[in-house]
This record gives sequence, structure tokens and C-alpha cells, in this order.
Amino acid sequence: MSPLPQVKPCLSPACAGFALDSLTQAQRRAVDDFVTTTDAADLAEPVVTRLPCGHYRVEALAPSELDALIGAGSRELHMNADGTEWAYADYHLEDF
Repeated sequence: MSPLPQVKPCLSPACAGFALDSLTQAQRRAVDDFVTTTDAADLAEPVVTRLPCGHYRVEALAPSELDALIGAGSRELHMNADGTEWAYADYHLEDF
């Protein structure tokens, strides 16, 4: 059985992945709060992606929620550059 592939940040020129230690203090605090308050016990290391509009998407896989139909479960946080969460209604067309 082959090992599971490593999750990598977005490699498209339209977005850039960020290491957690490169985030601002407010962004890091938001990510830490997200990780500590999520309901998944086995949450993987979060992957931070900067969207083309300047917002950030933080996603962490939950391997215990593996499903044959949809794959691994995950949790997401969407935040502005200042680390505050934004609503799905604030998506921009270029984010998709």
C-alpha cells in the first residue's frame, strides 16, 4: 500500500501558499483559534492559500472522516489580510 500524498499549497500563479510562520501575528492567532476550536480530533497541519482577491483560505484535512464518495473531510477558515473571518457572500468571482 502506497503512502498518502502530501498536501501541498496551491501552485497556480493566481494564488500562493504560505508557511504558517510567515503569517502576521493576527493571522496566526486566527489560524490557532481555528485549529483549537474545530471539532475534529485528528486535524492535519493547516494549509494557507492566498486567493487572487487578497483573502486567505485555511484548510486542514480530517483523516478520520475519510469517505469513499467524497474523500477526506476537511475544515476551512476564510480570513482577510487582518485575520478576521469573512462570510461566503464576500467571495469574489476570481476566487473560484
